[in-house]
Amino acid sequence: DFEKELLTSVVREAKRVFTTLENTPPSIMLNLSPDAPFGSDQMIVSQIEQLLISIRRRGDSISTKQRTMAPKLRQNYKKITLDVLNILENSMGEKLTLKDISRRLNISVSLLKQVFRKETGKSIIDYLIDIRVGEAKRLISEGIMNFTEIAEHLGYGNIYYFSRAFKAKTGMTPTEYAQSVEKTEF
Repeated sequence: DFEKELLTSVVREAKRVFTTLENTPPSIMLNLSPDAPFGSDQMIVSQIEQLLISIRRRGDSISTKQRTMAPKLRQNYKKITLDVLNILENSMGEKLTLKDISRRLNISVSLLKQVFRKETGKSIIDYLIDIRVGEAKRLISEGIMNFTEIAEHLGYGNIYYFSRAFKAKTGMTPTEYAQSVEKTEF
């Protein structure tokens, strides 16, 4: 509230004190009004300094709080990340959304995404795709399931989406990967 009052006071004083020149954008050229009250420009400078000091002090108190909370937050972030990894591993074949995961963990989607990226360096979706592609490689190597069955088993809506995701992560299609695995087995 104090900062809002200072800012309001600065704007109010500036409207009384400054005029703009003709044919000049107001953001470039301001002139002191001839009928401006004495010391108005100094008052504006003083109020801006107070505002900046107040903002800085508030920032210092926030960062102090963050430092004392940091170990607890890191612990919570690690727990959230481990919970997400557990959900991803155990829900590989399900159609899973970020909303579903956030509901299970009782946190917002934005916090979920922020925490996971901070802890792993990846988005949840990228991590899920990595897990699915790793599992797909294993299943392709075993040769028990065809590509459509693998796509369904891993929760992909169709073979085309699965193939596109596989190629994006590995640089080859599932068929090319299967052929490369066959060549290395001999």
